[in-house]
Amino acid sequence: MRGEQNVSSSISCLLFPLEAMAEVKASVICGVLAAFLSSAVLAFVEDLDETFKDTRENDVWLVDFYAPWCGYCKKLEPVWYEVGAELKSSGSPVRVGKMDATAYSGMASEFGVRGYPTIKL
Repeated sequence: MRGEQNVSSSISCLLFPLEAMAEVKASVICGVLAAFLSSAVLAFVEDLDETFKDTRENDVWLVDFYAPWCGYCKKLEPVWYEVGAELKSSGSPVRVGKMDATAYSGMASEFGVRGYPTIKL
């Protein structure tokens, strides 16, 4: 009897780490899937730079000019990604972008940006 108890407790000690590993694997898979889906949503909003002025002429754009330190800009960011995803999924020809107006201040001033966030069509 005593030998059976030792074998049984040894087996349960071995099984617990395997169960924990299964939970960890499931958690990692969910994390990877969530990252993939969020990156897919992020793909609908393009990060723009100074080349935007030259490449925008044939497209209709909705652009968020933001400052990285701006609290209102940070609150707008998840909503902005939803806007990008919604316009893309509805088949709209409008492209959605965002531009760091502090890094590209010349471009921001050309578009009349005076505060953050500023959205221009």
